[in-house]
Amino acid sequence: MLKRFTLLILLLQAAFLGAQNEQALYHLGSYETGIPESAEVVAFDPTTNQVYFTSAGPNLLTILDLSNPNHPTFVKEIDLSPYGGGPNSVAVYNGMVAVAVEADPKTDPGSVVFFNSNGDWQKTLEVGALPDMIAFNPDGTKVYTANEGEPDDDYMIDPEGSVSVIDVSNGLDNATVTNIGFTAYNDKKAYLQNKGLRIFGNNGQASVAQDLEPEFITFSGDGSQVYVNCQEANGFVVLDGTTNEILDILPLGYKNHYLGSPSLKSYILNDVIPNWPDLGTPVYDGGQPTVKLGGFSGMFYSHMESTIDNYVFYVVPDRGPNGDAVSKGTVTPAPEGNLRPYKLPDYQGRIVKFTYNRRTGILNLVDQIELFQKDGVTPISGKGNIPGFDEVPVTYADPNTAYSSVDYTDANGEEYTVLPYDPLGGDFEGVVRDRDGNLWLCDENRPAIYKFQPNGTLIERYVPEGTSMLGTTPQTPGFYGAETLPSVYSKRRAKSWILKPWLMMQIKT
Repeated sequence: MLKRFTLLILLLQAAFLGAQNEQALYHLGSYETGIPESAEVVAFDPTTNQVYFTSAGPNLLTILDLSNPNHPTFVKEIDLSPYGGGPNSVAVYNGMVAVAVEADPKTDPGSVVFFNSNGDWQKTLEVGALPDMIAFNPDGTKVYTANEGEPDDDYMIDPEGSVSVIDVSNGLDNATVTNIGFTAYNDKKAYLQNKGLRIFGNNGQASVAQDLEPEFITFSGDGSQVYVNCQEANGFVVLDGTTNEILDILPLGYKNHYLGSPSLKSYILNDVIPNWPDLGTPVYDGGQPTVKLGGFSGMFYSHMESTIDNYVFYVVPDRGPNGDAVSKGTVTPAPEGNLRPYKLPDYQGRIVKFTYNRRTGILNLVDQIELFQKDGVTPISGKGNIPGFDEVPVTYADPNTAYSSVDYTDANGEEYTVLPYDPLGGDFEGVVRDRDGNLWLCDENRPAIYKFQPNGTLIERYVPEGTSMLGTTPQTPGFYGAETLPSVYSKRRAKSWILKPWLMMQIKT
C-alpha cells in the first residue's frame, strides 16, 4: 500500500489568521458620560435590555436602557462610595447585578455589592483584597471574583491574592463566601518557577500566595472548570467548579513577537525529495503496489544539530506496512488473538533523518537508521512481542513467496501464514534525540521505552514490571526488556506524539 504523507511545518506564522470569517460592525448609538475615568467595565442583561457600567474615578455604577440600541437612554446612577474605594468590575445574570468594589486602602478586603435590575441594593459580602474581575458561572449559581491582592506603593503591605466564590444557588439571603488562597503553594515556589511561573515580587522575597495576583476569570462551557489568569505571574490557575479545589497552576509560556506572524507550508515528502526510497513490492495475491517509506508517527526537531538556515528532523515510522487487524472470531482455526497481517514480513524498524532549508525550501532525506538488538546484528521488527497476549503476527500465504503454508483462513477466504513473534518488536510512535545523540522511542505494542545508540543499536528497552509473566509462556525477567516501569502500565496501551510549538506532522494514507 502506497502511503502519501504530508509534512506541515509551522514556521512562526499562521495561515488561519486570514481565513477567519469576516463580520462587519456598524455604529448604532452612543452614550457619553461627560465624566473622566468612567465607563470602564460594561455588562449587558438581555432579560431587561439594560446595560450596567462602572466608573472608577467618580465611584459610580450607571444603568442605561438599551431597548432601542440606536438611542441608549439613562436610567439611574448609583453612588458606590458607601461600599468602598471604587468599582473594578460588574457582572449580571437574570437581573442580579454584582459589582466588585475595592476597599480604601486597596490592601484591605474588598466587597461584592449586589443590586437588583432596578439598581436597588440587595446585599454586600466581603471578599479578598482588590477584587479585580467578577463573573457569574454559566448557570448563575456562583459568583467568582479574582482578587488581585496588589501591594501598596511602598511594598510595605502585600496582601495575598485569592479567588472568592459566592454561592447564590439558594438565593442572596443564604449566600455563602468561600475564599481560595495559595498559601499551600508557598513551599513550592521553586517548583512553580521551574514550570515557568514568574514569582519575583518584592525583589524575589514575595511568597507564592502574595505574587499570584488573579485578575481575570473564565469558565469551561459547563462550568466544571474555572480558569483564573494571574497576569504578572504569566500563568493561570485551574479550579474545580464544583469542589473549589485548585487542580493546577500552569505557565503561559513566552513568545518572541519580533519574529512576526506565523504561516503554514505543506510538503508531500515523496513528491519533493528525489529518489524517495521503496521498502519493497509485495507479490502475494497476484502482486501489490510498491510500498514507499512512510507511516511516520512521531517527529523530533533536533535544535542541537540545526543551524539558522538548515533544520534537522528525526521521524519514526510505525510497525511497518500492515493490513487491518482480523478479528479472531472470523478466523479458522481459532487463533489465540486477533491477526495482524504484515505486507512486508521482513520489514526492519528504523528512524529517518531529514533536513529542511528554510531559505530555499529544499528538503533532503539524510539517513535511514535501521534498528538492531543489543548485538548490533539482529533486526528489530514491528511485530508483537508476547504469544497469547499480543496480536498474532501473520503474512499473506502465497505459493509465489517464502510464506506458502496456510495456518489461518478468514471469512473472506484470505489465507495467512504465522510469523514469529519479536520479543523486542515495536510499533513506534514517538522519537526524541538526547544531548548525547542517543535516540529514544516509545511503543504502542505495549507501554515501552527504547534507548538506541546513534547508529540504531539498542542500549535498553524499558517495560512494566511483570511483563515477562504475560501471555501463554512465562519468560525470565528481562526477556522483553528491563522491567523498571510500574506494573499497572501493562493495563494501558501507550501512544505518544512528539510535537514542537512551531512544528507538526500529519500523516495521510
